Amino acid sequence: MTATIKDQILRDIIATKQPAVDIDAEMQCKTYDIEPYLYTLAINQFNDMGLIRLRSTKRDTTADIKREAIDFVNRGGFVVADEIVNASL
Repeated sequence: MTATIKDQILRDIIATKQPAVDIDAEMQCKTYDIEPYLYTLAINQFNDMGLIRLRSTKRDTTADIKREAIDFVNRGGFVVADEIVNASL
């Protein structure tokens, strides 16, 4: 999955302007033309990075949006992070 797609997913989550959003990989993956497991991997990466906090029940998954997500996107997101890494090589 590209950095651009991960940025778009994160921007779309933030754009809801809600403190928490429902995560439905089966439905939302169609928006980005990716497989559901790739959408889930991106969401898990956001959680691991501290950008969101995932809460799961037997029925659904919710992502609490953290300030760090907004800051990360405002600094250029995954695309800029990749450019910095590539420039360091």
